[in-house]
Amino acid sequence: MTLADKVSLAIVIVLGIGITLATTYLSYQAEQQGRLHELENRAYIYMSHIRKSLLTNMNSLLSVRGVFNAVPNVSHDEFRIFTEPALISHPEIQFLAWAPRVTREARSAHEHRAAETGLQNYAIMELDGPWQLRTARQRDQYFPVFYLNPLASSREYLGYDFSTDTMFKRHMRKALESGKAVATAPIGLNLLVEHEPGEVASSQDEPGLLVFLAVYHSPHVAQSQQQQEDQLKGYVVALYKLNELFSTAVADLDTQGLSVQVDDISLTDLPREVYSVHSDKQHRNIAGKYRGEVERKNTYQEVLTLAGRDWRFKMRFTDQANRASQWVPNLVFAGGVLFTGFLAAYVIGNSKRRSIIEDMIEERTAELREISERVQKVLDNTGEGICGIDVHGNTTFVNQAALSITGFEEKDFLYRNQHSLIHHHYPDGRIYPDHECKIYKAFTEGVTTRSDDEVFWHKDGYAIPVEYTATPMRDDEGKILGAVVVFHDIRQRKQYEDELIEARNYAETASRAKTTFLATMSHEIRTPMNGMLGMAQLLEQTSLNEKQATYVKTLIHSGKALLEQINDILDFSRIEAGKLHLENTPLNLKQTCQDLMHLLENGAEAKGLYLRLNYADDCPTLFIGDKLRIRQILLNLVGNAIKFTSSGGVELNISCHGVKASQVRLQFEVKDTGIGIEADKLKHLFDSFTQVDASTTRKYGGSGLGLAISRQLAELMDGDISVSSELGKGSSFVLRLALHETMELAMELPENLEQLCFEGRVLLVEDNFVNQQVANAMLTQLGLDVELAENGEEALKKFQQNDFDLILMDCQMPIMDGYTATQKIRQQEHGERVPILALTANVLPEDVQRCIEAGMNACVHKPIEVDVLQSRLKEWLPYDVAGPQQQEEPGEKPMSASDDVSHYVNLDTLSNLASLMGEVFDQLIPSYIEASDKCFNDVRDLVQQQDFETAERLFHSLKSSSRNLGAMKLGDYAERLEAVMRDKQVEQLEPGFTEASDMYQQVRAILLDFQANR
Repeated sequence: MTLADKVSLAIVIVLGIGITLATTYLSYQAEQQGRLHELENRAYIYMSHIRKSLLTNMNSLLSVRGVFNAVPNVSHDEFRIFTEPALISHPEIQFLAWAPRVTREARSAHEHRAAETGLQNYAIMELDGPWQLRTARQRDQYFPVFYLNPLASSREYLGYDFSTDTMFKRHMRKALESGKAVATAPIGLNLLVEHEPGEVASSQDEPGLLVFLAVYHSPHVAQSQQQQEDQLKGYVVALYKLNELFSTAVADLDTQGLSVQVDDISLTDLPREVYSVHSDKQHRNIAGKYRGEVERKNTYQEVLTLAGRDWRFKMRFTDQANRASQWVPNLVFAGGVLFTGFLAAYVIGNSKRRSIIEDMIEERTAELREISERVQKVLDNTGEGICGIDVHGNTTFVNQAALSITGFEEKDFLYRNQHSLIHHHYPDGRIYPDHECKIYKAFTEGVTTRSDDEVFWHKDGYAIPVEYTATPMRDDEGKILGAVVVFHDIRQRKQYEDELIEARNYAETASRAKTTFLATMSHEIRTPMNGMLGMAQLLEQTSLNEKQATYVKTLIHSGKALLEQINDILDFSRIEAGKLHLENTPLNLKQTCQDLMHLLENGAEAKGLYLRLNYADDCPTLFIGDKLRIRQILLNLVGNAIKFTSSGGVELNISCHGVKASQVRLQFEVKDTGIGIEADKLKHLFDSFTQVDASTTRKYGGSGLGLAISRQLAELMDGDISVSSELGKGSSFVLRLALHETMELAMELPENLEQLCFEGRVLLVEDNFVNQQVANAMLTQLGLDVELAENGEEALKKFQQNDFDLILMDCQMPIMDGYTATQKIRQQEHGERVPILALTANVLPEDVQRCIEAGMNACVHKPIEVDVLQSRLKEWLPYDVAGPQQQEEPGEKPMSASDDVSHYVNLDTLSNLASLMGEVFDQLIPSYIEASDKCFNDVRDLVQQQDFETAERLFHSLKSSSRNLGAMKLGDYAERLEAVMRDKQVEQLEPGFTEASDMYQQVRAILLDFQANR
């Protein structure tokens, strides 16, 4: 071989090897760039599916919360019907549950309600070891599983209190504070194990994800923690199967050659791999395994936030796929070495290789285009409108549903400012500035925003009520790229809500009409009945033969029975309409029960029965409550026991079952040895118009309303009634009530009262003339020097000018009320030493506490009783004993205290006042009538002017002055109307005002007659 040939050969070899190496390197780089581009495209499609699937899952929870916000009381069947489509559409959901907030006081009623709805053996439970539940201990509140779907496969969780698990409780708190769905760390699908208090929960079981979503009484999330807790209604809870949650979202995607890994990176320095899928599409769970590794090259990763947790998705080609992709550079290198001497052939081969690569890229591009079109089809076949906007508010993509809802075509919608196009005005037609737009906040502030009270505007110019969610879009570095808006037309829902409101208003109107009718009819019937009974009782006092006397007794007995039925029907209708108001006055419970037993003992003796009262020694006797309604319940229970008992007897046992914050839990047990009740009839015992069978009504009489009214009255007082019975052996009724114990009022006065003579000068502050004169007369009779002031401002001036030994201060007065006046007096020199006693008609503990907090020393309650006033003054003023009080001999009364008169005015009270006050009494009744006429004439104008404060003060004055004159029932009416004005419940003014006005006319006539006949 010649040197030239060798040189040429060397040149060819060197050139060939150089070209081979260079080409091999370039080929390798081109292959890597192509695969990286392909990885990014496939990862983008993969993450689009993941985001859409997870968003749909979270929207399912929001829809369930929407049901609880829209419907006050969702039943179990309604919950199951509403959640069934979500469970069918999302097999990754293990179960959906409703966990209401149940307070300690409401626990019993909650468990009772569960039993009534068919959940037998239901109780609030807590863990006692893995898969072991026990009855939950006493706590301030619980969050038990009450509704559950599917129930068959998850029944073991019924009643389980989520808040007893440390980790669950922490995430429930996060859900409460944020108002958003919050997920726990991955856990096993078996929830009945105690989880560690740390952030991460490990499990060897199939992994699950427990999500909590708080439901509030108000659709707007409160700002303060206390407001959030007060508004909390409960939690919507979902348990997701983690493997299926991620795998279902990409079930139809081509993952051949891809390795997908999901890490939970929330609140931990080390990523936690919770899910991975490989080219064979078989996933695996590595829950509980922590790892840290060097990031591989050519790896695509993205962080997605779901339910408060950050999930990092990593995608790369598998090692096998990477090795398979390297055959091209190897082939190029081998071909170059083999064909170094044939440079032209190598160039041709390299040219063909480039052609092959380009064809592959074109083929892959076509595949990506097909996938993109498939994604667009999915979006177009979604029922909700979906569109994307950039950081300038311009639309970047839109689906067919969005176009259908708004009426625009795609060319009109894309690259247009979305706010100016469809969101430019408020529902009332006012211009909606874009800087106030909630959608803009998604890409300007980076927060997810929602609304269901705004409108989008159709192409044809009309408003479309919509519910939308705007979620910010970010890149890998967290920079905001725009927002995705998901919305749907809620016109049908709005129409349904309007129909519900209309139906509710109609039902309320019908109920009010029924109540008004019953009240009117009962009043119309009661008026002639009173006349009939009164005349029959007068007739009974005349000389009658035996047959006539029997007829009269039968007439009186029948009339009273009919009157009792009328009262039951009226009470029942008032309770149903929510118009029955409870009184809160001092009562001696033991004395009330003793009086009740004395009332019924004749009936028991007539049947040969024993009647016993057992009042526990450790049970208090003085309470604040509605004496009339408590007596009504006990009278019904004990009366029924006597009625249905023919031998043996009846016992009333009263005991105390705990004291908390001055509130005593009392138990009243009525036991008899009567006929008993069959077990299958007990559940209907408290139904309205119901007795155990028709023969009972025929034999014993009654309307079947007594027990129904008793239970409703007990529930109005936050109590309940239960019964146990055995046929032929008797029954036991248990009434449970919680009453406030009081030591503020002297409920029992000493038997031998002494007349005391006090020394001192008293400032009486009272704006009502009647109350002024009554209190002045009592204080003067007790030996005191009295000076009057008509409001707090006048009282302050007189205190600054004179020395007083004691001040009696009315609380509600014009110009300056008693609370303010007391505080200002305490700020004066020597203002701390003078005792100030409140004059008030309010007797609740919180009313007394308000007086004490204002600086008053104690309370004297209206109407003022001399004995109570005397006992109060003894604590603050010097006195001498003048001897026993002399009871005046009853003289001839100005008019007969018949039942009709005593129903309106206590004439004994009037006579005592006349005797006490002397000539001053002549001014009392005219002043009372003048003030009361003004009250009834002015109130409607005040309400129309929305001057509720003045109207409240007029009724307050009417309440106290009426009770001072013995018109107690009119005082009760005035107290209810005072509360109506205080709460500004104008709709409740009628018919209470009309009834009070009618009663006042009766009182007015009686008072004028009394004064004319003095």
